[in-house]
Amino acid sequence: MATRDLETRRLALLGRWQKTTTSPWASPYPNEMDFDERGIYFGNPGPSEGAFTIWDSGGYELVDPDHLRISTATDEERTYRFSVSEGVLQVTVPEGSVLEYRRGP
Repeated sequence: MATRDLETRRLALLGRWQKTTTSPWASPYPNEMDFDERGIYFGNPGPSEGAFTIWDSGGYELVDPDHLRISTATDEERTYRFSVSEGVLQVTVPEGSVLEYRRGP
């Protein structure tokens, strides 16, 4: 059962996501995220090209149905609590705030 839950969560994560959180604390996170089937993600910083983004591109892995491990721009691997529901991806960042993305085109 756990394996099936993990696969369901992985499939729900795949694709393009657009950031909806506009708070200043969210600025280091990319405006757009794209997760592919190979376990690779790409973060697009958007109009602030050249600005530091915590998630630029790299690998990702579901640790369990509620936790996502992402390699950061500094090559550190961090584990985040996450959820996907009704086209909304929520990621709890280390500061405790919830970053929100909507499924994009």
